[in-house]
Amino acid sequence: MRKGSKRIAALVSVTMLAAALVGTAGTAGAAKAQAELNVLNGSFLGAGPQGAPADGMRFYAPELNVHQGDVINFLWAGFHTATLLPAGEDADAWVAANATQIGQPFSVIAPDPDDTGLDAGSSASKPAVKFNNAVAFPSFFTCGAQANPCTYDGSSVLNSGLPFAEDATEFAAEINVAPGNSFWVVCLLHPNMRLKVNVVAADQPATTQEEIDAFADAMIAQDSAEAADLHKQLQKPRKKNGVWQAYGGVDGEGFALLGMYPAKLKIRKGDRVRWRFDRLPFELHTVSFPFKKAAEIIENDFAFACDPDGDAGPGPDGPPENEATICNDPSQVEIELEPRTIHQYGNGKFNRNDFETSGVRGDFGLSTDPYTLKFTKTSNKKGFRYLCMIHGGFMDGRVRVKPKKK
Repeated sequence: MRKGSKRIAALVSVTMLAAALVGTAGTAGAAKAQAELNVLNGSFLGAGPQGAPADGMRFYAPELNVHQGDVINFLWAGFHTATLLPAGEDADAWVAANATQIGQPFSVIAPDPDDTGLDAGSSASKPAVKFNNAVAFPSFFTCGAQANPCTYDGSSVLNSGLPFAEDATEFAAEINVAPGNSFWVVCLLHPNMRLKVNVVAADQPATTQEEIDAFADAMIAQDSAEAADLHKQLQKPRKKNGVWQAYGGVDGEGFALLGMYPAKLKIRKGDRVRWRFDRLPFELHTVSFPFKKAAEIIENDFAFACDPDGDAGPGPDGPPENEATICNDPSQVEIELEPRTIHQYGNGKFNRNDFETSGVRGDFGLSTDPYTLKFTKTSNKKGFRYLCMIHGGFMDGRVRVKPKKK
């Protein structure tokens, strides 16, 4: 996922929740750190000559060796978290148990059982969902700045939360783990984005900032070049067994292309287009028609609500109760997700005005299966415009539908 200008702007006020949202205050390192290391958390890669709409999906550092007492500053250059897993946990096993499926403790999407998701204009019900607060919000609101790092002792998860605030630049963690231990840092939005950290003895060499910077420079250049090449390759229209083939986003080894491929398709009335989602180890996307309807839906997505009686209550959730903390009891804050953003809707046939969407797909979405639409009406010369409801209008495509050949 990536922050959209309008939809996420309202979330800036989450910083007003302060420490009241969590029951325990964060702790800052008492002793001065032996060293401070800066690690770039993602990177925008779209400034290359090809203009590929790409985001880096890495913590731009090699496997780190640090000393006990060192501080790692994760510098945000994308919409990510820096989430330190308990020391000794295997990253694959932890992600599989905690961040793979809806309802797990750190999955991006959480069930909202006291609400009901309805397809507007029909009685079709879809499971109601919300954004998982455990992903969105930091473990502690009282630490994390470079001048006041949170202490990580390896006993539990330490999460940065998402950089909702416009002035969010970093998340700092002081490493208070005994030498000989290792831990993983993951992004909860993109759980295959990982960094391994080893805590070494004081008399052993640690990774230097110069080594981190050199690695970052090399990998950003490599990822930018590979993203530009792949972006160009995917633009060629292709048919297989009479069906036009397309992609709703494609990820590379360390980057995500935030585009529809090919960006423009020219087909005939009655043709089908099949979008694939099986090359998305990092990102989640939708293919949603028509553009205007989908854009209207996501304008009201990621809305704040209050849930005083919790998931066990009858609902529905109420609107924000005040501007300062959203709810009178900040622990009751919910970030609502529109069911039409998350789930698949429609009958698989697009005829200009009806709402057709794949729902959220990708390795950590609801499905990686392809999504097929049949186009039953012709378009104008510009074609039918569509978008990804996760990433908004900048990730869009067009399908021009010409009359059948006579």
